Amino acid sequence: MITAGGEGRQGPLLPMQITIEDISPVEKRVEFEVPWTDVAPKLDKAYGALRRDVRVAGFRPGKVPRALLEKMYRAQVEDEVARNLVEVSLGQAIHENQLEPVAPPTVDSLELVSAVVSLAWARSA
Repeated sequence: MITAGGEGRQGPLLPMQITIEDISPVEKRVEFEVPWTDVAPKLDKAYGALRRDVRVAGFRPGKVPRALLEKMYRAQVEDEVARNLVEVSLGQAIHENQLEPVAPPTVDSLELVSAVVSLAWARSA
């Protein structure tokens, strides 16, 4: 496993554990675990943006409680944050491990839990 950290060209690199498994000469399985301490601020930012844009009856614009937003939009927000993490972590893994992708990735599983974000997908490289 590789632990990444530091600054990249597109902002800070995520401190994550990366496992790369060779499936065939042109296919890799890449698994990531991102600490919750790096995911929580991204969720906070996503809910903040949603709060500014969403209109809910009975609440002034920008004043909808986060608990209500989570109840109504949790799946969409977590999906958006998780997909962003996949995009960032994939670019980081490609750069750090000098992989040469030949096709877009397919995501096998994606879990967003309060302790760790676990990302796994097969990647042709």
